[in-house]
Amino acid sequence: MTYVDATDNGKVVVATSSVDNKTFIFNTTENNLIAKIKVGNVPKGVKISPNENYIFVANELSETISIINLKNLTVIKEVHVGQVPHNIVFSPDGLKVYVTIQGEDKVIVIDTNSSEIINEIQDSKGPHNLDITNDGKLLFVSNAASNDIAIINTTSFEIVKKIPVSLGHHGIDVSPDNKRVYVSGIGSD
Repeated sequence: MTYVDATDNGKVVVATSSVDNKTFIFNTTENNLIAKIKVGNVPKGVKISPNENYIFVANELSETISIINLKNLTVIKEVHVGQVPHNIVFSPDGLKVYVTIQGEDKVIVIDTNSSEIINEIQDSKGPHNLDITNDGKLLFVSNAASNDIAIINTTSFEIVKKIPVSLGHHGIDVSPDNKRVYVSGIGSD
C-alpha cells in the first residue's frame, strides 16, 4: 500500500497499491475488504471527497486521475492531468480538487462537478504533497526537488510565499486550528 485516506467517521478506509495498480476499499465496522478496483498505472495519492461520494486517485505513469464512485464501486472517469500526478487534496467544500503534477512542476485545479481542469499554478521543482487550511483559503505544497513549501492563495491562484525546508521528499499537514503547518524531510531525517 502506498497512500491511504478515510472518511471522517473512520468507517471507510481507502488505500492505493502502486504494485497492483488498484485501490483497496475497507469497511472498518465489519473489518473487511469490500472492493479492489483497477485504476491507472502506479497509483499514489488517494482522497475521498468531502461528501463521501467519490474517491480520486492520482496515477503517476498513466498521467491521470481515476474517479471512483464510492456507492457503486466503479471507476466512472479518467481525467488526463499531465506528467507524474502525485497527490491530491479537496477544497473543504468539495468543489475543487488540487493535484500536484511532479513532472511539470505545477499544481492543477479540477472542478469536481465537471471534472475539467480549471486552472494551473506553476510551482517550484517537484511538487509532491499538499494540504489546505480548513477554510480553504491557503494551499501548502511541498516541493521535493527545490526543498521549499509554496503557499498558494486559492482565490487568486498565486503563490504568496515560499519557505525553504530541509531535504525532501516531504510529508505536509496543516494543524486543525490553522496555526501551524508541519513538514517532514525524509532526506534530512
